[in-house]
Amino acid sequence: MDAIFTAARYLRASGATRDLPAAIFAYNHADWYVAKVLLRAHRLERDLTSTGSEKGYSLPLDKQYMQQLGRTDDGVDIETAPDGALVYSITPSIVSAVASDPGGFGPNYPVVEATAGSLIGQHIYYGHVAQALVQPGQRVSAGQPIAIMGHTGDAASLGHGHIEIGFSDAGGDPLNHHGATAWTPSGEIMRSFLVTLSDALHVR
Repeated sequence: MDAIFTAARYLRASGATRDLPAAIFAYNHADWYVAKVLLRAHRLERDLTSTGSEKGYSLPLDKQYMQQLGRTDDGVDIETAPDGALVYSITPSIVSAVASDPGGFGPNYPVVEATAGSLIGQHIYYGHVAQALVQPGQRVSAGQPIAIMGHTGDAASLGHGHIEIGFSDAGGDPLNHHGATAWTPSGEIMRSFLVTLSDALHVR
């Protein structure tokens, strides 16, 4: 039990209040270890089996982080969740890729293909995450953790949790690129979907 307080002081000294994944990485320089520790911490906080289903849809983040959506461009930005928060699959899906775009959406972001409901056949990317928790070909249910919140790629300078969710091809390239303007048709469709889903799950 004494080690709990020692570990807490070490993490705090390593900057855990600003960037928990980085503080854990300072203790053990392995991405898999960071992912495992964060997932275990979230399991202690909540019962993950209570979220999602094989047929329905789920919020991509815990309810308290879905009160406000950010801008719409290639997809929809959400900037209210802290680094280290779990990111959930919106739909029952098959992972089509764990993509890498270090200068854009980050080096390790999941792309899934919806296998049920009105989004069936659509690919959805979850960009700027700190770490993917899934592998290509893996089947996931709605509400299953698929990534850990971060702010990677061209969001690295923000210094706070940031995720972009949108429609893409199987490899994670968005269906529409915003160029000089922020709005895209597919980004607006994803925004409408997330708003409708949030309303249905009594978030707003």
